[in-house]
Amino acid sequence: MADPPPPAVPEERLDADGWKCIEDNIEERFRLPTLTVTGRTLVYEDADLRERLRPAVGDTTLRFFFATRLSFSPPLAPGMGPMIRSTVVREAKRAFAADLEARGISNVEQTTRQRMRVESGDRATLLGYRGRYDAEGESMRVEGWLAVWLCDGFRIAGGAYPRSVEGVDTDPGEWRGELLDLIRDVG
Repeated sequence: MADPPPPAVPEERLDADGWKCIEDNIEERFRLPTLTVTGRTLVYEDADLRERLRPAVGDTTLRFFFATRLSFSPPLAPGMGPMIRSTVVREAKRAFAADLEARGISNVEQTTRQRMRVESGDRATLLGYRGRYDAEGESMRVEGWLAVWLCDGFRIAGGAYPRSVEGVDTDPGEWRGELLDLIRDVG
């Protein structure tokens, strides 16, 4: 199987807002009895915030955005996408929670489930998460969002940000809006 192309992301906006691409990877996401699912994922971080948080959290990236394009081997037959949607959502939820935990975020829990419309006009399943990051006696609340939708194949996008950081100006409402806008613009 050929490597999947990267998902389309709003690169000019990411560059202008100081986001840096820190990963571009391809990996098998999961297998079904007759299907192998591979994802190409781009991960971006807020480089400025990472530097400001370095004294408290070290090299951990707490404000990030990612986008994944899935590919299937063999290719999905017409009409099969909706039939495996629940499996894709379940696997995306598992992988996102595991990623948050790998970043040192504890007590990760899904808080909301709703729908949102993305730029392509497709409807995405949008899931909210929360957890805590403890570092050097400081505990930070962290909020994350994950979206999964079917367009020309499946897209998965999301990210997280700290809700409060002692000694650092944060605007979780602005960061939530920015993250949701970035998710909507993934193609």
